[in-house]
Amino acid sequence: MSSIGATGIVLSPIEGGIRLSIKTQDSDSTWGISSVYHDFMIEGIDWQRFVPIRIKDDGQKAEVYVNDALLATVEMADAGEYEEDFDTEIFEYLDFTYYKTATVKDAQGNEVFKTDKARLVAENFFAGVAVRDVSADFRNVSLSFTASDATE
Repeated sequence: MSSIGATGIVLSPIEGGIRLSIKTQDSDSTWGISSVYHDFMIEGIDWQRFVPIRIKDDGQKAEVYVNDALLATVEMADAGEYEEDFDTEIFEYLDFTYYKTATVKDAQGNEVFKTDKARLVAENFFAGVAVRDVSADFRNVSLSFTASDATE
């Protein structure tokens, strides 16, 4: 499956639902990157109208809400680095610590899939929006951050 970027969780509208993909390490692919995904079907979804999507990320668990209802949870664990492979890697993506294990669950908490080759950045937060071969309209986009009270 092709999608934009080398790391992260990707949400893609599909007919009748939304695809949740996890970027993965894959030494057999051209760039050393691939994805695993699940298609979540959503009754009555109409991508021709504005659809509220919200992601709540506490650093180890991301909850995805569509139309204000929990759709999926991504649990992240096993922070570490991947060995450099200069034949396949995109060099600017080598310097991160990644969550290597991602467990995707549906709204009821049932495991949908799990990968131990995830490329989910563990040390920083990045958000992006991209569109290919279609148009998309966005409104009321906001990001918020609550600083931790933890001391080191």
